[in-house]
Amino acid sequence: MSTSNQFGLYLNQGGTLEFKINPGANKQEFSLNGETFQIKRTGFLLNKTIIRNSKDETVLEVVGKKWWSSSYFITHNSKQFVLKLENKPLATYAIYENENLILSLGLITENHKPKSLFEGELANTPSLFHALLWYLLWPTLAENDAMIVLLAS
Repeated sequence: MSTSNQFGLYLNQGGTLEFKINPGANKQEFSLNGETFQIKRTGFLLNKTIIRNSKDETVLEVVGKKWWSSSYFITHNSKQFVLKLENKPLATYAIYENENLILSLGLITENHKPKSLFEGELANTPSLFHALLWYLLWPTLAENDAMIVLLAS
């Protein structure tokens, strides 16, 4: 039996991101500034992640460099970015453009309690990147009860 988990996030750009996570489901829905999106993993090894808007148009696509890789290519608005899964020292997803960090979300500990940490150019980052990182790291954050968000710039 699956249970639903909901959470929201206020973005620096003045918008809101609201997720309703259904653990075990391959497709998740989220709302970004009132617009509904779907995010889904596809492919034989689930190595491709696609975000579609309410018109069923692909607005962001993530494809693994290799099936065993911890690096991925992101295509958004006809631009290419790189997504990496890193250990700093705990799990962190980071998005780079031309080797410059744009945004990362990772698990940290503070006073022996797990927390999540956003870092990067928060005000200038596409809101879909925030949604993508939440979706990718959510299982780790939930497992560690680390749903507290710290914003850093």
